[in-house]
Amino acid sequence: MSEKKDSPEQAEFREYCRRWLAENRPDPPPFRLPEHPIEVMTEEQRDYLCAWQKKCYEAGLVGTDYPVEYGGHGHEGFQRIASQEMSRAGVPYLINVIGLGMAAPTILHHGTEEQKKRYLPPLLAADEIWCQGFSEPNAGSDLASVQTSAVRDGDNWIINGHKVWTSLAHFAKWMIILTRTSREDKYKGLTYFICPIADTKGVTVRPLIKMTGETGFNEVLFEDVVIPDSMRLDEVGKG
Repeated sequence: MSEKKDSPEQAEFREYCRRWLAENRPDPPPFRLPEHPIEVMTEEQRDYLCAWQKKCYEAGLVGTDYPVEYGGHGHEGFQRIASQEMSRAGVPYLINVIGLGMAAPTILHHGTEEQKKRYLPPLLAADEIWCQGFSEPNAGSDLASVQTSAVRDGDNWIINGHKVWTSLAHFAKWMIILTRTSREDKYKGLTYFICPIADTKGVTVRPLIKMTGETGFNEVLFEDVVIPDSMRLDEVGKG
């Protein structure tokens, strides 16, 4: 299949991306970078990659499609071009891969105005790292089997449970988490939340160590974690 032809505006943006990437390619770090962002495990790796993503964001190569009022650059259909040119240039990857690929689109399409304005700008700029909480010890690809619970308590929710294989949780400030809010219907009793991870009472992040001694995945435990209803994404039961 042939590549979609650029419009004149897109062609101009593509040339801008190529020129900017050639002029701003970062020097190789004095330490090893893993092959994929979900394997980032040291603070120096994180800081190097966060700085790179922020620089790309400020240049208009990240968040390109997102509305300006939510921290984006307002050029719908242009992110594809920026991503293609970054790949072709062989520059470092963007660290906030879970945020960009999962959290940001979900918040954009299902979040409130307040959520979009609060969470999207620092996500796009890699000022705040995100992870996702779907898989559990007994619920991998079968999300209908999720058991981590969220129980309503006035204007708050209380979360208890156990997530596993959670990439970047050791650096994340936020998690998009799928919880069970009703046991009457396993397919409809799921609700999506934004949950603070870093320095949050009741949240424990444990790295899963590989045979090589490296880590990239984590397990995350929730024990009576209290979050406000304002962190719920979309309606209850529509996770």
